[in-house]
Amino acid sequence: MEPGGTLHDRLERYLDLLYTANRSLNLTRVSRNDALGRHIEESLSLLEVAPWEDGAEALDLGSGGGLPGIPLALTRPEVRFRLLERTQKKARFLVTTAAELGLGNVEVVAQDSRDYRSSPAFRAPDYLVSRAALPLARLIPEVGRILAPGGTALLLVSPESLEGGVEQLASTAGLTGVAVLRPGPATVLRLRRSGAPPARRPDRPAGVPSQRPPRGRRPRG
Repeated sequence: MEPGGTLHDRLERYLDLLYTANRSLNLTRVSRNDALGRHIEESLSLLEVAPWEDGAEALDLGSGGGLPGIPLALTRPEVRFRLLERTQKKARFLVTTAAELGLGNVEVVAQDSRDYRSSPAFRAPDYLVSRAALPLARLIPEVGRILAPGGTALLLVSPESLEGGVEQLASTAGLTGVAVLRPGPATVLRLRRSGAPPARRPDRPAGVPSQRPPRGRRPRG
């Protein structure tokens, strides 16, 4: 398909690609009939709660099938997006989908976030977005390690995940400005990095062999 068409056409084309790949990659459990509201509208709700300056860099942490990163990248071509996805098959889907949609502002990084943080290619983003990539107790500390000073994190989360409170988690991770926005199925948790990131700590004690933790079930709705 030659890149082009209206924004609506390109968003619909993205959904077509997502649901075709979903037959083999298990990218979403949301039905195709509900995809416009659950995937596109929820993703684009993040545009309403941050300024998204031209030339900014954004990272989609645990991008999976490209949510929310691809809808945002289609809508904001002036922002550079990195889609971070550790599963190789899903990362290949993201690469081919970005090419199919003509997304010159998208780069796919096929790495675990811990490996990415220690790689020469690492860049701390101005914006970090994520859709239930990890439980908040793991996601917020990871956001704290990655986000640039002055940056903003916008996390699409379930209301249930907020019941334990996030202020202490955010404070420990060096994040401030905790705000819960648009309460409901598309709840947005906004966090800010007000100063320099905390000093990096090893991901495992010295002398313990590297071992990836089991990947938790990724929420799809």
